[in-house]
Amino acid sequence: MAYMRSDLPAWRSLLFVPIVREKFVASAHTRGADGIILDLEDSVPEAEKARARELVPTAAREVGKGGADVLVRINRPWHQAFRDVEAAAGPDARRLRAPSICA
Repeated sequence: MAYMRSDLPAWRSLLFVPIVREKFVASAHTRGADGIILDLEDSVPEAEKARARELVPTAAREVGKGGADVLVRINRPWHQAFRDVEAAAGPDARRLRAPSICA
C-alpha cells in the first residue's frame, strides 16, 4: 500500500523563473504551476548575482500571489550559496532548491 504524507507538497508542475527577468517574474503567477522556482543560479550572469539576491523578497511575493509554492534555486560554490540562503530567508519563499552537483 502506498502512503503519501499530507504535510509534503505534491507539485505536478514547477516553473523556473530567472529572477532578473522582470517580465517573467511579473507573469509567472498566471502560468498555473504548482511551484515557482526563482532561479539565482544558471539564468543569472555572474555580474548580476548581487542584484538578483536583492530582488528575492519582492519577486517571491509577486510570483506567489496566485497561490503557488515559491522556491529559490541557490548557487554553488558555498560562498555564493550562503548569500543566496540569506537572501531567500523571508515569509514568501517557502523552500530552497539546491543546485545540481554535476558539472
